[in-house]
Amino acid sequence: MSNQKYISKLVNEGYCLLPPIIDQNQCDFLKKRLNNSYKKYKDGYARNENTKHRLNHQDDEKIVYNLQNKHMDFIKIASSHNIIDIVEPYLQKGSYEKTDDIIIRQMTARNPSKNRGLQQLHIDSRIPGLPYSIMVVATIMLDEFTTLNGATRLIPRSHLLKNYPENNKVYKNEKIITGKPGSLLLMDGSLWHGGGENIDGTSRWGVLFTYVRWFIKQAFDFTENIP
Repeated sequence: MSNQKYISKLVNEGYCLLPPIIDQNQCDFLKKRLNNSYKKYKDGYARNENTKHRLNHQDDEKIVYNLQNKHMDFIKIASSHNIIDIVEPYLQKGSYEKTDDIIIRQMTARNPSKNRGLQQLHIDSRIPGLPYSIMVVATIMLDEFTTLNGATRLIPRSHLLKNYPENNKVYKNEKIITGKPGSLLLMDGSLWHGGGENIDGTSRWGVLFTYVRWFIKQAFDFTENIP
């Protein structure tokens, strides 16, 4: 599928799935880096005690922030044409002459824990129903995403709605996005989505790169936390 077709799918459906952009060896190498980083930094991460939504709750998942200072390969992948050539024109829609720059807001990785339930459906852009997209989330599957280990759930075309998903509701048109290691899932930041339940307890590391329009604030101060 051409880049333009992927962009059109983002426009119409709010997401698109690309074949692997990195190979199994690189997936295994990055997973090893993530597991080591999680052990090293997990006790220093701020906990989200909001029990209503429980996003980023440390008991529900392994999470690693600031991948830009964990290994250069994360920066190289985030900068690859496989991602940028789709995300950049998509986020430039509506800007003057479609030339505005984009930046990366956050670089994290997530691995859901066994039997911790479904993640609440949510949006990452914080504001639903915007006339133009302000955010795209790229998920690189380092493990195979399956229906049993917590693959991403989403509601197609929900990025066009002007409201938030209802809490704890299961929607009939929900889709579960499975994929092989190295696969790339791109989602509009306003798309309703959430992690599935990790039933079988197998590893399900996903690398998350969040791209935004240049005027959106970054989640971390990259220049201060890169050696």
